[in-house]
Amino acid sequence: MATQFLTTQSPIRITLKAGQKKVIKAVADQWFIVAGVDLAKPDLVVKRGKDMFVRSADGAELLIEDFYVFPSASVYVVADATVASLATSVEGAVVITSGQSGFALVDGQAELIYISGTSESLAAFSLANPSYAGAVNHVINALPAGAGAGFEWMAGTVRVIDAAESGGVVLGVLGGGVAIAAAGAGAAGAGAAGAGVAVTGVNAPYVISGGIALGPVVSGLELTVTAYDGVGNVLGASVVGNAGAFGISIATGYSGSVLLRLTDSGSAADYRDEAQNALRSINTDLRAVASVAGAAGGSYVINLNPLTELAVRKLGLSGGVNGASSTTIGAKTAADIAAANAQVVTAFDLGIAGVNALVSSSPSLVIDSSGLANAGADAYGRALAAISGAENNAGSTINAMLVQLEAGLVAGVLSSAMVNTLILGIRAVSVISSTSLSAFNTQLGSAATPTLALTSDTGTAADGITSNTALTTSGTDSGATVTYKVDGATAFG
Repeated sequence: MATQFLTTQSPIRITLKAGQKKVIKAVADQWFIVAGVDLAKPDLVVKRGKDMFVRSADGAELLIEDFYVFPSASVYVVADATVASLATSVEGAVVITSGQSGFALVDGQAELIYISGTSESLAAFSLANPSYAGAVNHVINALPAGAGAGFEWMAGTVRVIDAAESGGVVLGVLGGGVAIAAAGAGAAGAGAAGAGVAVTGVNAPYVISGGIALGPVVSGLELTVTAYDGVGNVLGASVVGNAGAFGISIATGYSGSVLLRLTDSGSAADYRDEAQNALRSINTDLRAVASVAGAAGGSYVINLNPLTELAVRKLGLSGGVNGASSTTIGAKTAADIAAANAQVVTAFDLGIAGVNALVSSSPSLVIDSSGLANAGADAYGRALAAISGAENNAGSTINAMLVQLEAGLVAGVLSSAMVNTLILGIRAVSVISSTSLSAFNTQLGSAATPTLALTSDTGTAADGITSNTALTTSGTDSGATVTYKVDGATAFG
């Protein structure tokens, strides 16, 4: 990053290399040029109280103390690294004044004023820098069509690089803010009209919303949901609210197969585990797939949980942790996606119907965020609780449990071993109503009560008197111990 600035006394040029940091102090009537920003990577400007913080994609940092004290102070941000002029007009520059405000960061002590990059680079930056996630995801969600090629955002205004034009840009104003001057004579949509020309050909956005459920989510601070198109391109992203909800605006009007992926950027507690009734961090990526029509102004619900993740794995996409899971749907058709989701619905007898029912239905969990039992839990919620309990019984992780589930689910049918694992799992849930326990046994087709019978009724048939002491049991869990009383005994033997 090359930074030029002019004081009232004399011009001074500072060049910062990758990783270098410098602090300077603003004075009245001073202005700055930040030259050589990379429009494909995150360069950003942040307001921190009275100071301005400038960070380049290569890690160079400049702190301008007291910038916001002086109404006459301004910064010109420009991609051209060869800019040498200190004239008050810099072609193609974004002009930032001390009177502009931005988007508040999570700490409440700073505001994002300017950022450049692509939707992909910003999504990665958001995951790596949680304190910026809310502001950066706000920018990603506001992007008009074509922004994947590179863009600049400032205080609600977006300037998008147009790959069809040689260095050209189009101009758009999103939600107010100071308009950005267009760069280059060939700029599409700018011309004589100058700043403030609206972006053409931009579809009205549609929204994908949903919720996260393992147990109840208690904090979304480290959780991000990213939407991908069929070939793995980022469509948008959103941080997750503290109750597990999220919303992503898809500004491109894309229609077709969509994959959502939840990633956890830290180790802090995110949800209440149903088996232990304790707060835990989500330790695996959770995904969901669906087909969307992309209608302008539309709204689609896509939830994420271990069962939607199971469906994605049955579709053939590899799972993983820390963002390592596959996000490319590839040649899979809408019919393939519907079949993968449907076989999970069938196997767990979720009692929901519709092409996208697995992802569009919100489970009613067996416990609430305070850890109290929910007698109104539905089949979907009971299945998720059973998975949590099975994970706890095995002393494993969500990812390891999903590997077992994937192997134990064939053509919409769970293996008998997996049914037993899940029955034992729901019985391991620490807080659960008797209604939910009984209902889940019925849900998976497992008998709720074991039976005991004489192996051989010697003598008179069916009189229950025998000389053969052998007994036959059924309807018991694998490995269970059966005790019983005979001949009026008062104790079980």
